[in-house]
Amino acid sequence: MNLLVEHFSAIEKLLLAKSRIAANSGHPLHKGNAREDFIREFLADHIGSSVRIGTGEIISHDSNVGDDRNQFDVVLYNASFPKINYSSSVHAFLVESVNTTIEVKSTLDKKGLEQAIKAASRVKSLDRNVARPLNPQATVPPRIYNFLVAYDCNVSVDAVYKWWAEIDKTLSLNQDSMPSDFYQRNKAISQSLDFIVILGKGAIYFDNLPVGVPITKEQKESHPENRRLVRCQESNNIYLLFLYLVEQIKGIECDQIDLYKYYEKIYQSNRSINWEE
Repeated sequence: MNLLVEHFSAIEKLLLAKSRIAANSGHPLHKGNAREDFIREFLADHIGSSVRIGTGEIISHDSNVGDDRNQFDVVLYNASFPKINYSSSVHAFLVESVNTTIEVKSTLDKKGLEQAIKAASRVKSLDRNVARPLNPQATVPPRIYNFLVAYDCNVSVDAVYKWWAEIDKTLSLNQDSMPSDFYQRNKAISQSLDFIVILGKGAIYFDNLPVGVPITKEQKESHPENRRLVRCQESNNIYLLFLYLVEQIKGIECDQIDLYKYYEKIYQSNRSINWEE
């Protein structure tokens, strides 16, 4: 048995076992908080020091007081970039600093999936001025990735896939065909979620990474309308999530923020500055 396959299989079983402990709580919020903590512990044990883990909302240079913003359960952000502290437990992250968000669901239903898709779409629309001059991945441009991890679901993985497609269609997201060219396909950006994991059941993910799958280059080029891959499996879901995260994080230490638009906000009035000899 492969070491990493066995390791992450054990982790997935452990997360499910811990979730049953959280289920003993008498309040839904307590159950959800405990399960979010389990995911954060897993991430803290398995991602490098260039990425930190937080919880909160994401802002840009255009954000204003009173704007409606989503709270994300888990935010993975560049360790070298700042965050804004509203209090000891409430944070805001510059959109340029954020690499990945993860929504955690105790039991996934269609309404919860729609909420997660809307949150992903909203945060992806923020103006993000970041460059990665040295991008070892070289196939997918730096942007925020949005994941969802569910501990359970009352329908099959295939049914969740259909939910995702239906919700995207209703919201007019991801309706264009994927580029027919294999290498251009890898640069396509999901307008909603990128990855859904249902622990112990399977995973669904947007097909824009040059990762090893049974589907050939020729098949992808001949079916540009197919945008997602579905894997129905009891194990290897957390391992797949880990590999996908590593793909996104590669090169994050090279990210550079262009702060010009942030400066603009304090230089909008000519009266705000004097230039004297």
